[in-house]
Amino acid sequence: MMNRAIIDVDGVLVDMHTKMLDIYNHENGTSMVKTDIIQWDLSPELMAIFRRKGFFINLPLMPNAKDFLYALRELCPVTIATSASNIPNIARDKLEWAHTYIPEFASDFCITERKNIFDATILLDDYERHVLNFNGSLPLLMDQPWNVTAKVLPDFRVDTLADALYKINRYIKTGLRV
Repeated sequence: MMNRAIIDVDGVLVDMHTKMLDIYNHENGTSMVKTDIIQWDLSPELMAIFRRKGFFINLPLMPNAKDFLYALRELCPVTIATSASNIPNIARDKLEWAHTYIPEFASDFCITERKNIFDATILLDDYERHVLNFNGSLPLLMDQPWNVTAKVLPDFRVDTLADALYKINRYIKTGLRV
């Protein structure tokens, strides 16, 4: 099988949680921060913000995300896969976001609820379920406050996109997963 990488968007290429919490804090007079989100399922109040039309369109890339994608594309084909939570306006917003922030990767952008449908060897995601259900050789979990208790071995966790690129490069060059 040829190496192919599947890269998640929310929590990997984009920090949607900081903007979501900024809006929530402004509207509710609170001071929640990203580290307060300790489980995958967002509260109904935060999900309501996520579902707002236009929420996703102006979210900036994580630092070095575009460089990461370019470097990764030099190693193997890349598919960027993200969920729209079965909400049509989120799908539209995410497609618009892709065409605005990563137009050179927009043709490799896919909206799906399942990451295990791809014929790929590499996955980078922040959702434990996607990592554990992945059929490829190198499932990597991007560390986030909501997945610290995930049952993923430390060698398959990454803190940064640079760390992910290092592990992916090592895997492609040597076949070593850890």
